Amino acid sequence: MNNLEQKKVATEITRLIIFYLESLSIELSDIKKATGQAKSVFLQENGKIALHSEQLLWNYAVKKTNDPHIGLHMAKSVTLESLG
Repeated sequence: MNNLEQKKVATEITRLIIFYLESLSIELSDIKKATGQAKSVFLQENGKIALHSEQLLWNYAVKKTNDPHIGLHMAKSVTLESLG
């Protein structure tokens, strides 16, 4: 097991990524194939996932939107309330 698979991160950011993609009406039916995780894993409240899975989700989001700056564009739409 490599270092990225061992490190865990909170799902607050992955939840925001999913919500942002859905706000753009992007179809996410292939998320499990692309990331190895079901959408529900990324949407866990107060959850933890492998850092590697979060990185795969970011790559997936970039491909789905064709936006290499998706993190910046997503940040514009984030409110304090959405962070919990």
